[in-house]
Amino acid sequence: MAEGTGSAAGAALAAPPPGLVESRAPWQVENTTEVSASRQISASSRAVNRLPMSWGAAAVEGGRMMATRAAALDTSLSAGLAVTAGGAVQIREIAAAHAFHEPVLDAATTSGFGWRWGRMHNGLDFGADIGAPLYAVAQGTVTTSGWNSGLGNHVKITLGSGEVVVYGHMSQIDVALDDTVEAGTMIGAVGNTGRSTGAHLHLEIRTDDGPIDPAEWLDARRN
Repeated sequence: MAEGTGSAAGAALAAPPPGLVESRAPWQVENTTEVSASRQISASSRAVNRLPMSWGAAAVEGGRMMATRAAALDTSLSAGLAVTAGGAVQIREIAAAHAFHEPVLDAATTSGFGWRWGRMHNGLDFGADIGAPLYAVAQGTVTTSGWNSGLGNHVKITLGSGEVVVYGHMSQIDVALDDTVEAGTMIGAVGNTGRSTGAHLHLEIRTDDGPIDPAEWLDARRN
């Protein structure tokens, strides 16, 4: 047998039959790029199969979380609005209870609290023109509205804090018995009725212990 013929026969025996794919282990493959590509394709196929399931679970869980948070936010906002509305009413009530207004505007003090002409003057006098508006100094209830020989036309307002504010010598009265007034409510006008020597407002502040100096009482509420 010729040498060349023997070599050709050996090569023929080593080669796989036509149509038969050679099966090789990864370490038998000379081209490493081929192995890497094969593994990536296999991993991608498995990931693609899992994605629809994981996306579906995430969507359901995410939807539940969003619904829960939306409900909590809605409840929180509703509660906040209710508290805010109630708080606003309470603030207005507190502000009204503590509000103050001057009894008469642009009027000078003509006589103070104390002894005068041999008798006690229990009020503070403000000189003003007849018809000048008079105002409630604070929130309260009208407990007297009418005529008195000494005070003439006069009004008494009992405040929530207990003091009674007296307005004397009025030319007109604009409130009635049991009316509720706020600080700044117009109650009448300056006059010269009753025992009076000229147009003025006679203002008294009465407590359970008796009359007190209106000037000090008014100053305390202005500050």
